[in-house]
Amino acid sequence: MKLVGQAAGLPELTSFIGIEEAQPEGTLMMAELSFSADSSTIQSLAAQLDKACLEHGVTPWPGASNIVYADQSTLRICWQKGIAWLGWILALVLPMILFPLVGALLWAFLPEPIKETITSIFNIGIIMLVMYGLSKVTKMVTKEAT
Repeated sequence: MKLVGQAAGLPELTSFIGIEEAQPEGTLMMAELSFSADSSTIQSLAAQLDKACLEHGVTPWPGASNIVYADQSTLRICWQKGIAWLGWILALVLPMILFPLVGALLWAFLPEPIKETITSIFNIGIIMLVMYGLSKVTKMVTKEAT
């Protein structure tokens, strides 16, 4: 296998779409993405991306059941070229990475009173959900007792 290029971010990866398009059908392709996230986040991202790729018809390497593999802070995406899949794969990766990052960034810049309000509203919702569940269980228990 030979390295055909490197990119510092997702936008730069789009330049590799042309390289993939120039390859003959059936070529085994691999993209390696490195992140500065913890291992559990990478594993979760790998599972989501693998499922999305398989659902969209990306073909895994012969004899492989998965397309996305993770270790430590690296995702390896391995597919067999049928059509140029790299654009589709990048379109699947971007929302999985971008939305959590934007949310974390927004949360970091929110004033403390707004964070406390949002947390309180969330906690009230959880308490209401627990109370609803307990009322259903209590009704079932009292019906069985009578």
